Amino acid sequence: MLSVEDRVTLVLRERFEAARVPYPMFGWSHYKSIQRQIDQIHTLNPVVDEFDEFARLEGFELVQGRIYACGGSCAMGETLYVGWKLDPKLRALLCHHERAHGWLRRLRWEDANEADAWRLTTAIILTAPVREQGPLFAASRFPFWFLAAAGLIKAA
Repeated sequence: MLSVEDRVTLVLRERFEAARVPYPMFGWSHYKSIQRQIDQIHTLNPVVDEFDEFARLEGFELVQGRIYACGGSCAMGETLYVGWKLDPKLRALLCHHERAHGWLRRLRWEDANEADAWRLTTAIILTAPVREQGPLFAASRFPFWFLAAAGLIKAA
């Protein structure tokens, strides 16, 4: 069984078969387009603002508790479930990932899968302002391995 880190790293490196997920439905530009639509709802910054603010402003209910399945988080309808005992950086990442699932459902992408959700997660986290603030700032909020897999920083 792959860890969250291993699976996400494989997906972002486009090794979908090794990650055991279907190929994404579209290229990166589609997910960046969705990110731009979401950004029109609010002016929050993923590095500065708390993940629960994103959920609230976008109309999702965020429930933090014990999550034993799905790598520590899941989304059901308009409710995002994220494990509260997770490392804070991983918890923030997974909350944004569940937001991505929520948005894919809202946009009626019924065939969307984990690869689609991780591509959208990357797009909604690594916005232009985040890239401008630099990798050290982003590393204060999100796991190093995610930022490396997403190409924001170089892995050691």
